[in-house]
Amino acid sequence: MTVAHLFLAPHFDDVALSCGGTVARLAAAGASVAVVTVFGGDPPEMPLTPYAQWHLRAWGVRSVAEAFATRRAEDAAATAVLGASLHTLSFVDGAFREDHYHSWDELRSRLHPTEAALPDAIAAATRASGLIGEETIITGPLAIGRHVDHQAIFAAMQLLAARGHRVRGYEDFPYAADEAEYVARMTSPALAGAMPEVVDITPWLETKGRAIACYRSQHSTLFPDGRIVETLRAYGAHIAGGIGVAERFWWPDFSAR
Repeated sequence: MTVAHLFLAPHFDDVALSCGGTVARLAAAGASVAVVTVFGGDPPEMPLTPYAQWHLRAWGVRSVAEAFATRRAEDAAATAVLGASLHTLSFVDGAFREDHYHSWDELRSRLHPTEAALPDAIAAATRASGLIGEETIITGPLAIGRHVDHQAIFAAMQLLAARGHRVRGYEDFPYAADEAEYVARMTSPALAGAMPEVVDITPWLETKGRAIACYRSQHSTLFPDGRIVETLRAYGAHIAGGIGVAERFWWPDFSAR
């Protein structure tokens, strides 16, 4: 069944973190909303790199199987709080994919040369989901922060736009809170001419906070002080210009690329 709004999440928490308030607002208004977690597949059976092992320790799990079962359960709970349907694709998280990315710096560089076809595959899988209709708005990451998985989805968004789909981008949180990363991405040629859309989420801030709280495995990394709602309110108030709390989206001019 097609939906009015489809949100692409690179990983299990990205939509809740970046635009969970808007998802909750749309769902509360009766719109059909789907979240598609793109890199939610099971990693291949292979020796883990030290970097992948670090992720397991940070998430408080003992194995890859436990890690992804935990994160999928968190994703389901969070998406239910937001009021959207959840769909998970089989692409594998970059930190666990083959043997290409051995550090945070490598994961924030460029797609490995052997993965050049990844954006095409993501675009094809998104279209094959059966969720996209003629009027569906597809919302995905702007790739602020340079994570290769976010970059791959942004490239897939360009391909979807070329097929005539309505596509906009969300500001990747928490990367967007880094001013240097934000400015570097928003002034890049890929986003030249992009038009902003600011959405007031003040009534849905607490709902967004409850959704993010479902991702318990991520708390120690993302919110070490435990102040989830306070952190979200501060950033959202900054976007809103101090009046209320907001999330911001951008409509890129893909036709100019």
